[in-house]
Amino acid sequence: MVRLFIRNGTCGVEEFFKLVSNESKVNVLLTVYNQNPVTFKSLKECLGNTMESSVLAKRLSEFVAGGILDKLVYNNDSAQAVYRITQKTLDIIPVFDLMHSFCSSWLHIDSNDAFEWVSYTKKLLGSRWNARIIWLLFVLRSVRFNELKNSIEGISFKMLTQQLRYLESEGVLMRKDFHENPPHIEYSLTDKGEALYYILLLISSWSAKYRANHETELTSNELHCEVNLTL
Repeated sequence: MVRLFIRNGTCGVEEFFKLVSNESKVNVLLTVYNQNPVTFKSLKECLGNTMESSVLAKRLSEFVAGGILDKLVYNNDSAQAVYRITQKTLDIIPVFDLMHSFCSSWLHIDSNDAFEWVSYTKKLLGSRWNARIIWLLFVLRSVRFNELKNSIEGISFKMLTQQLRYLESEGVLMRKDFHENPPHIEYSLTDKGEALYYILLLISSWSAKYRANHETELTSNELHCEVNLTL
């Protein structure tokens, strides 16, 4: 399982953080979740002056195309379209909750702004290399540099060194020097790093579930729902 995750890149962090890559995306997603279902007009009123109508329309279109939202059109009147969350969105919410808990416990950020949780977590977990390093350290517990490099396909000596130093500086992992000759140094996760791993695990599970669903669909149009309802 470790080799599959590391070599085939199934962690899903790139996909997840692209989905919530800016504040407008997070705000739209969570507002629809809280108001579910909601019309464009009601959604615009909830968001107030924080977002232009054109930006909102773009975000909704992206989410419908990505299977994050369903768009229901009544009586063929697109102006009265109703947006509702899908199961794919429901499965994202626990990730936000865990990010909130992580930021509160480890970064002492007690904010209700979900984009802050996403931003701070992304700094530590958003890199595909960091995600693989954290996953591998959690599973193997204590690993030498060459073991890490040989297990992560495509990573260079320089890049691995940089990422390990960064994660160590952030308190995510610790470096233990055994003071031997030849040098013997091992890396392992801290408690903070293990807390990050559980966020990664949720993201990975979410990504794997919907990638599998995607692969079983007959056409890309079946990835989302736009239904015309005649009342």
